[in-house]
Amino acid sequence: MNRAIWPNRFWRRSGLVALTISSIFSGGSLASADSGVSPLVSTAVLGYRGSSQHSGQYAVAGPQSLRVDWYVAGVDDVNAPVAIRADGTIYTLSTDGVLRALSSSGTELWTSQLGTRSYGSPVLTREGDLVLVGDQKGRVRAWNATDGTGVWVSANYGQVLGAVTIGKYDFIWFLANNNRLVALKPDGTEETVVTLPADGIGTPTVTADGTVVIATIDGRVRRFSPNGDPMTWETALPAAPTTSVVIGSNGNLYVGANTEMVAIAPNSPAILWRKSIGTPIHSEPAVGLDGAVYFGANDGKVYAISAEGQTRWSDQTGAPVVSSPAIDTLGNVYIGSGDSIVYGYTPNGKRIATFRAFDAVNSAVVIGPNGNLYVGSRDNRLYALRDNTRNFASSPADRIGGDLIRDQATGMVYVVINGKRSHVPDPVTLARLGAGSKAPINATPEELAKVPVSAPIPSLLDGSIISSSTGAVYRIANGERVPVPEGAANATTAPDQVIRTLPLSVSDGRVIKGTDERVYLIEGGNKRWVTSASALSRLGKAWSDVNLVTDSVLKGFATGAQVD
Repeated sequence: MNRAIWPNRFWRRSGLVALTISSIFSGGSLASADSGVSPLVSTAVLGYRGSSQHSGQYAVAGPQSLRVDWYVAGVDDVNAPVAIRADGTIYTLSTDGVLRALSSSGTELWTSQLGTRSYGSPVLTREGDLVLVGDQKGRVRAWNATDGTGVWVSANYGQVLGAVTIGKYDFIWFLANNNRLVALKPDGTEETVVTLPADGIGTPTVTADGTVVIATIDGRVRRFSPNGDPMTWETALPAAPTTSVVIGSNGNLYVGANTEMVAIAPNSPAILWRKSIGTPIHSEPAVGLDGAVYFGANDGKVYAISAEGQTRWSDQTGAPVVSSPAIDTLGNVYIGSGDSIVYGYTPNGKRIATFRAFDAVNSAVVIGPNGNLYVGSRDNRLYALRDNTRNFASSPADRIGGDLIRDQATGMVYVVINGKRSHVPDPVTLARLGAGSKAPINATPEELAKVPVSAPIPSLLDGSIISSSTGAVYRIANGERVPVPEGAANATTAPDQVIRTLPLSVSDGRVIKGTDERVYLIEGGNKRWVTSASALSRLGKAWSDVNLVTDSVLKGFATGAQVD
């Protein structure tokens, strides 16, 4: 096959752009508006990992399969989870200290330079009017969430160690170096500074009654009153903490302590259970509504632990897992891995979805109000991942943004199907795949090498001969596929997703099949289910006579009597 190199101008992109459009809607929360802290489960994503409890639980259903809705590319790692305002605006922070506000379709609305690196995450105030970020110079900054104008900058506290958390009285809590827990008033002025016995780790957590909970590197979990004084109790951990504390809907506290996941009672310092997995845990847990705990570990596994502390299941990925998972309203779990893949699981541990980025996916996963996943990668991109259950004509592949990748070095264009890239030979073929209006991701050869290679897509120019997995052979004419009953020795096999994108003129006597296992005979304008292989044979048909069609074509026929 001629692997022509398409001109660069055919695919040129400029600036920070997003691909395709998906609307975002907002919904209500499961907490009262006057509860004093952000809700445990909410559709708008105001706090770090969804709420002030950081449980990773979201009140919407996530995707059952994954493809890119859009992506944005920066110049540094995107390791921080996003925040999402009720109007759909998305806020993302890269480690080089660039804060971006994006529309629900990924269009850049405004940016701001912090002037220093940040390992925190953007957080919105309870009303969604301000976006807050801490930086490596020890300052917390506030921007007008609508237009990005600066509102205030706090005093310098040395170094902000993680994201801020909104607590009771709208106090803004964060951990700073030199053993400090700090609370700011809503206007950015200081409320209180608590001196700790040791530095804290990560991000403070706030309970439903406003109690502030932190983990410190001397191996303690400590609770403080809503105004920071006094400390109400502390729990000694089996080892120094390796994650922030999170709070489940049952009120229990959960924290990683080196190789153990630890559950602590909600109203006392008692440890409920400890689960050792024999390898360090740097993935903050997510807690389901049933109390199950999900997290990743350095052995590359994703773990599910029951509410009683017993292993439910584990799954091996290809690299250490430091990403923090998200749980949707159905109990499905989504998490990234150092092997560059985002994994989706049912509550029972069955994989339901994967997506491969170009580098490690270490950020926490966020589920947006529209069910999209938002996740950053070390490939300097923020991805919006949506469900991929639509037919191939409108969703030609399952993974990369716009479903296309262009090799920056050669100009060759690939479409990604089932996690593998296939070369597209010409623009006509691309257009007939339903992808001609999409712009590709420009990838370096090193990035491209991380995507497995599959057989090239055959040309779909008129006159081409292609065959499907059923053995059916087609000739392309005027952009349609015409069955060739006698077959053809020179037919090139094409993926079924490709076959289904080309319209088939379905006349009486044709045998067709959609995405399920049923085969139908078209007769008198009706579709008749052929119930068995022997029934197909009695019609004088073979498996190679079966024509693949989209489900929308099937739905266009009335149902007739079945063929037994």
